[in-house]
Amino acid sequence: MRRFHRMLLPSAAAAFLLASACLYVSDPGDAADDPEGRLTAQDSVTPNSTASDSTDVPADTTQLPPDTPVGALRVVPLLEPDPWAWIPQNDSTLGCPAHEHRGYGLSLSFRWGTPDSVPAPAAYHLYVKLETALYPLIDIWLPDTAYAQIACNAFVIDRNLSGWYWTVEAFDSSAVLVAESEVRRFGFEPCRLASGKPCSAPATEGPRRKPSSTGSR
Repeated sequence: MRRFHRMLLPSAAAAFLLASACLYVSDPGDAADDPEGRLTAQDSVTPNSTASDSTDVPADTTQLPPDTPVGALRVVPLLEPDPWAWIPQNDSTLGCPAHEHRGYGLSLSFRWGTPDSVPAPAAYHLYVKLETALYPLIDIWLPDTAYAQIACNAFVIDRNLSGWYWTVEAFDSSAVLVAESEVRRFGFEPCRLASGKPCSAPATEGPRRKPSSTGSR
């Protein structure tokens, strides 16, 4: 799947930018403040990472087959998560504070390998999106082959548990695309509180988010 971007390569003098991420949460009472049902969280780029503000996305992502093969380019092997993996929610092991309605939060981790038969890429472009969403959840440039984010007290509502995909593109030091990955699917497990009730974001409460992110090779 090919996209066109403004390329930002990592360098020693590059400023570390922040990319915004939307975790899809909703409650009937939220409609006035967030009619599209998105809870905006801050997605921090790791200290060795540089993010871009690429805006051009596929015109129609709903028609993508489950695993889209790449063409003549080299392949970026995707390592984690596995195909059709289900990401747990309300995870008490994250070190996040408990929230009576939203739960503890969730963690996202993506890892990929270096493509064969090409020099080590200068930058990777990680793209994570819900098919039916207008904007991606993650759309950043990285010099490394891993990205992880912890989003405390955030959750994905039941109607958006499936239909997620992620891809990685590799670029050389001249900003030339040298490799790309398959389009890999994943989803989220339902977010349920200890009482068995679904996680929610009541309109009477203010947003209570403490997202953090880490990146490692």
